[in-house]
Amino acid sequence: MPGVKLGWRDLDITMQTRMNGEVFDFEDALEGLLAREAEEGSGAVIDRHNLHYINSVAFVRPDGIPVVLLKFAAKYVSGDSSLEDGVFVGARGRNTAV
Repeated sequence: MPGVKLGWRDLDITMQTRMNGEVFDFEDALEGLLAREAEEGSGAVIDRHNLHYINSVAFVRPDGIPVVLLKFAAKYVSGDSSLEDGVFVGARGRNTAV
């Protein structure tokens, strides 16, 4: 999901998980963000409690902004998802899940 950003709507200080000194901690912030963006971006509901880390890459965009790319695999739960026209043209895949 390109362009996913953690924002203030994800970090409501009245709903923090715990206080760590004077720092608010928010457990499962990334998991919630990924689940929300998957559903908003594709219509797919994923199992946010069963994500599998694949890898990460850090790079600097041409405009000088640093980016961290994190890749996860998630189990599809439900939803009517489809790719936009022209996305992944020529890509091939195979679902081997049972």
